[in-house]
Amino acid sequence: MRPVPADQDTSGLRPVVSVFLFGLAFLCTWTIGVHIATFNALPLAALYPALGLALLAGALASRLDATALFASPSMRLPAISLQLSALSALGPVRLGVMVLLAAAGALAMAVQYKTSNLLPLWAVASITALVALALGPRRQSDSLIVVKECEPGPAPVSPTLAFVLFALLLLGFYFFTSVPDADDSLFLNLATGALRERDALFANDTMLGIPGLSFLKSTYRLESYQLLAAVIADLTGMRVIMAAHAVLPALMLIWTASVFVLLHRALFPAHFPVTMLFHLMFLIAMDGAFQSWGFHAIPRFFQGKGPFVTTLLPLIAFLTVSALREGRWSALALLAAAFVASLGFTANAIYAGPLTAALIGVVFLLGKPQTRLRPFRLVLTILYPVALAAILLLGDPPPAGDMHDNSVAEVVTLAGSGLWGLFGSPYMHALGLALLLAAAGAALAGAALRPVTLYTLVLLLLVMNPFLWDIYNRAVTGGNNTRIYWAVPLPFLLSLGAGLLWQTRSFLLRALLVAGLAGLAVAPGSIFYKTTPGLALLKVPAQDYRFAKTVNALATDADVILAPEEIAAWIPTFEDARPVVEARELYLVQRGGQFARDDLLQRATLFMFWTGEPMLWRADKPLERLDELGALLGRFAVSIVVLDTERPYHMASLETLRALGFAEQAAAGKYRVLKREAGQE
Repeated sequence: MRPVPADQDTSGLRPVVSVFLFGLAFLCTWTIGVHIATFNALPLAALYPALGLALLAGALASRLDATALFASPSMRLPAISLQLSALSALGPVRLGVMVLLAAAGALAMAVQYKTSNLLPLWAVASITALVALALGPRRQSDSLIVVKECEPGPAPVSPTLAFVLFALLLLGFYFFTSVPDADDSLFLNLATGALRERDALFANDTMLGIPGLSFLKSTYRLESYQLLAAVIADLTGMRVIMAAHAVLPALMLIWTASVFVLLHRALFPAHFPVTMLFHLMFLIAMDGAFQSWGFHAIPRFFQGKGPFVTTLLPLIAFLTVSALREGRWSALALLAAAFVASLGFTANAIYAGPLTAALIGVVFLLGKPQTRLRPFRLVLTILYPVALAAILLLGDPPPAGDMHDNSVAEVVTLAGSGLWGLFGSPYMHALGLALLLAAAGAALAGAALRPVTLYTLVLLLLVMNPFLWDIYNRAVTGGNNTRIYWAVPLPFLLSLGAGLLWQTRSFLLRALLVAGLAGLAVAPGSIFYKTTPGLALLKVPAQDYRFAKTVNALATDADVILAPEEIAAWIPTFEDARPVVEARELYLVQRGGQFARDDLLQRATLFMFWTGEPMLWRADKPLERLDELGALLGRFAVSIVVLDTERPYHMASLETLRALGFAEQAAAGKYRVLKREAGQE
């Protein structure tokens, strides 16, 4: 009996589709419910009907059948091969242009690599794309790289079994690695603060412990992920951090496994387990810097950016292609739901999600005549994000602290530096730049690769364009321009490229591919150089977190704590968090609307000095300013101070603190905590 082709055997697909639909409908409904509650400062109790409706929506959606969308032959990627006979058709002009562009690209790469100036690379890549579209072959017979329909062959494994195994792999990877992040001082505080101030969600900022302090930033009202952790903790009685670091990521990783199976199975029905592993390996390898895709991948699923970058953006890209290539209204409906759901993970989704779809939409708009009108349908899918963006911009525009004025020279350097923020390690940076230039010139190698070049050109004009960088800075990203690069789900796209090479069935290519990916996964810049191995339910730096608990336990609501950032950042994450001068330097710039300028400056001066970033202080000569230290401690009613014995200026301040009435209460490792009792001012 002949085996059933992989794209025709959908027997194991339905359970995975059900899990996917349940998760998407739940997230979409929950996010809308949270937005209604947070934008109207409703009580925490309002989230329980939202939770019930979300569960009901998920249950109803799971009964729908969307199997056809993920088993369509038109979504299957073709087989590629090299047609050496086309070399004779290159001609001296085309060959000379290719050599010239390659040389210019190498020079531009060197300039960007050494100076971070993006302009030469951007110009060369844009010219390369335009030339490739103009001079590239229009027929398969003249192409070096040709494509043909891929025979899917028998299904390698049931999608249901692949889903279960991949979910276990993701869960194991997450729980046996730990990459703590101090941004939890905000994100966990959103959850603990909601439980403390139950009468009005996100009405006040609870991070510093100052009653009635205005909410830090209106865009944080979009994020429903943290409030789901709060509700789980409230229902079960568990700590918020356990719900946020263990329960919620586990559920999201299971849903992520369903998304990966459906996407890769649709594109590579005969090889999808392999390409899923490729996808994971690229995520592991691309973790060399703060803004990289891998940095926000599996180990960071305790924060919303992890699921957004890793799961939602590839899903948005796939659904956009499905909706435009096949004209499926079901794909458009799922795409609209994905846009809504993504807003619950991070406010960056308000622009990065629609931009992901827009880049693909422009390619279709300029592509085949029969699909040119379909991109206009995408407008229907982004109505909700656009409405929220309008509410935020009109009702609560970004504060002055979020605006940035830069010269043209500074802009092109900042844009180029952003690439280091994505690729991080030198070899990944060089590979990334080479990949950009290769994608720009792909149309020179084959007619079937014209969409690759067109997509790259759109990316260069709309995302990487240094002349738009300052506009994005001011009107879109609030100073986080590097995050617009997330609109290109690069690890997913790279896994598709690796899958195309795998489909050639060449033993040599497959061996080189596996060896190369394995090398990238263990090379400097991969997640393995940042993670702490071992079972970790809570993603925290153990020593700092324990001492932060000790400090918090010594304090009352009447105390104010001054601690270096590595301790201060964790205090607001506790359910009974005590007041702090500041938790993180990162949030000082966002507090322009909360404090008078002089008060904010003095608060920043005190915190930054104690953390080690002196600002107005001279950390190399701290004794000159110890008189001012006492004045600032009094100004902010600081009654508890955490010392780091490895910081010389902390130890130099010890006698001054004792003279002010501070006495040691506890010590652990390099830390000491001093407290001033009432009446010792």
